[in-house]
Amino acid sequence: MPWWSAWYVQQLPDVLLQVACAIMFLIELGAPLLLLLPRVPRSIGALAIILLMLGVIATGNYGFFNWLTIVLCLAMFDDATLLRLWPKVVRSTIRVGIRPVSAGMWKWSRSLIGVCLLSLVLSTVWMQTFNTMKPVWMKSWQRTFSRWHLVSHYGLFAVMTTTRPEIIIEAQARDGFWKPYVFKWKPGPLDRAPAFRQPGMPRLDWQMWFDALSYERVFEAGMLSRSPNRMRFTGREVLPALLRRLAVSDSIVLTLLKSSPLEPDELPQALRWHLDQYRFTTPTEFSQSGNWWTRTRVFSSPPMSFAVP
Repeated sequence: MPWWSAWYVQQLPDVLLQVACAIMFLIELGAPLLLLLPRVPRSIGALAIILLMLGVIATGNYGFFNWLTIVLCLAMFDDATLLRLWPKVVRSTIRVGIRPVSAGMWKWSRSLIGVCLLSLVLSTVWMQTFNTMKPVWMKSWQRTFSRWHLVSHYGLFAVMTTTRPEIIIEAQARDGFWKPYVFKWKPGPLDRAPAFRQPGMPRLDWQMWFDALSYERVFEAGMLSRSPNRMRFTGREVLPALLRRLAVSDSIVLTLLKSSPLEPDELPQALRWHLDQYRFTTPTEFSQSGNWWTRTRVFSSPPMSFAVP
């Protein structure tokens, strides 16, 4: 989820955004390899990754992922380098250096680390390249060690999307008017500036974005119908369960939202949801309307009623 700084970056000339994209690919493809080399290239690779993570943090909310990557990169710097970050008044009290070890122990430790690293790299390459052609022994190995998550797919952000679908949920109040629920963090009201939310993980808002991407793909495939019973396609959507809890004004669920359009003791007469395409406004549009977003309605569900227990 972007925060307000992303709006300004979006307005930069295309050539600068293309250069930034090229630098991103260069760092992501090259810097990890530098981490396997001696001190100087290793430090350069770690610093490049840290700068990339700071750039992502400066425009988007990815929870603690980027911060965790920065913490892991700090381990790539040796003690002498990290010591420069400490105040001078206490540097003399900190001892740095490598404890002497026997030549035999050093040789065996290097060999063991090399074997473990090579096995993980080969397993990862195999899983990504031949995911549907695993031999029996590898499937057995994967079941045995899967609980430790030694090897896994890069799947959460494996595909960078170029659109911003959003799900808007509305309730029909006693007066017959349809009014929207407002989420805390994800895009909703057009004039609300995208907020900074790190390193926390607003799971519901984030999951609603994944739901929107899922429904967008289903809509483009011509499979999204106006039948209220046809809402599950991947089995991971949270929207159907969320609608059922909103139908009874579940107090716990309502605390996950910024605001409800209903009175505290009121139940919705019916619910419906929309799939909208959001995009940032241009500077001209922003100056005219004061809106950070503009949207186009793609799909609307029929009114839905749920049996109240």
